[in-house]
Formats: sequence, C-alpha cells, structure tokens
Amino acid sequence: MNSSTSGKDIPRKFAEITCLLEDMHGVAVEGHAPNQSDCFYKVLIKDLETGCSNIGKTIGSINDELE
Repeated sequence: MNSSTSGKDIPRKFAEITCLLEDMHGVAVEGHAPNQSDCFYKVLIKDLETGCSNIGKTIGSINDELE
C-alpha cells in the first residue's frame, strides 16, 4: 500500500467481500441437495445473483477509493 491509500477503508471492504463470498459458498453448498423443487433452486440462484452484485459494488467502491 502506498501513501496515497493510507487511511482509506480498503481492508474493511476486502473483509466485506470475504464475508459475502463465505455466504455465497453456503448457498452454493445448499444447491448440492438432490431432489429439491425448482422454486428452491430459483431462490438459491437469486441469492447468488444478489451476492455477486454486492461483491461487484464493493469492488467498484474500492476502485473509486483508489482513483
């Protein structure tokens, strides 16, 4: 980290990404369950889409701080 990034909240944002990835991992593991309804899988897909979107927003926020 150079002096231009000191004092910024980037490490906390990486921790946030880690939490989101852990949550998404749990959702993906639930998808391993056989013989579930289509509705069940659709909910899991929606949860993964939301998680990916949130990760993308956080990455964008980090990029904004670095500019």
